[in-house]
Amino acid sequence: LRPEGPRAPSALRGPRGILTGPVYTDLPGACVTLRVDEFSTAPGFLSLRTIRRVALLALTSAFLVACGGGGGGSDSPSPSPSNVSVSGRATYERVPFSSNMTLGLSYANTSAQPIREAVVELIQSGGGTLATTTTDDNGNYALTAPANTSVFVRVQAQSRKTATPARNIRVLNNTNGNALYVLDSAAFNSGTTNQTKNLLAGSGWGGTSYTGNRGAAPFAILDTLLAAARFVVDNGNATLDLPGLDVFWSTQNNSSSGDVTLGQIESTKYTTASTGGPAAGIYVLGAENVDTDEYDQHVLAHEFQHFLEDQV
Repeated sequence: LRPEGPRAPSALRGPRGILTGPVYTDLPGACVTLRVDEFSTAPGFLSLRTIRRVALLALTSAFLVACGGGGGGSDSPSPSPSNVSVSGRATYERVPFSSNMTLGLSYANTSAQPIREAVVELIQSGGGTLATTTTDDNGNYALTAPANTSVFVRVQAQSRKTATPARNIRVLNNTNGNALYVLDSAAFNSGTTNQTKNLLAGSGWGGTSYTGNRGAAPFAILDTLLAAARFVVDNGNATLDLPGLDVFWSTQNNSSSGDVTLGQIESTKYTTASTGGPAAGIYVLGAENVDTDEYDQHVLAHEFQHFLEDQV
């Protein structure tokens, strides 16, 4: 390429002299091209073969290092992606029973377990839901997020399957307007690269008592009832669509009798629908130092059987 404006002359030196004709280089542009206009083979100057070799070497080097001109290269920067992937794993802390039946739960043997088949949402900060998916049996999820957007991940204490065999199990707070329990990540900017966001619902146990949020409880309940529902389908009717099941748990649920909105549920039990009575479903004890049944799998499975008797 040759520029419209003036060229800057330069000279090639050899062991025996200088070229008589100038070697021009184009001014910075798309590429740099060397051009030999004149040469001499008179004694005291470079031979024609030497000139050709030098010119060829210079031309090759110019194309290797100077194409694109101006030192900045001609390639345009890659455009920013419009979407990125947000993925991760959702888990909860399960507390097993002690081998000594008189000691109850063994918090020393707490382990992280996958939150299986739970609804996961990607929510824009201060806005609505952008994407929805379901965790797999390992608690893994993947969502697509718009780039450079403030968002957070929400895992619901709900197992919802619309295809046969269908089911819809929710864990609600009967002392807070029957609100659905959820596990939220911190808000973050989705940026321009794929992101990993793992979520853990902790037991809240502080060593000798509960000192933190008991976020694991609703997901432990959900997982036990999911296992019970799968057992019925796998060992009975593979095309059974189960009716929806609501489960009510609260840290205030105790063994007194009265108003369930105050946690007075009497015991862990399945309640049928009744006019003017509490909503139908399984009510689960949760009051600390009184009785907590969120990790009692055999108790929850027993109440699930009452649900099947009533609804199926």
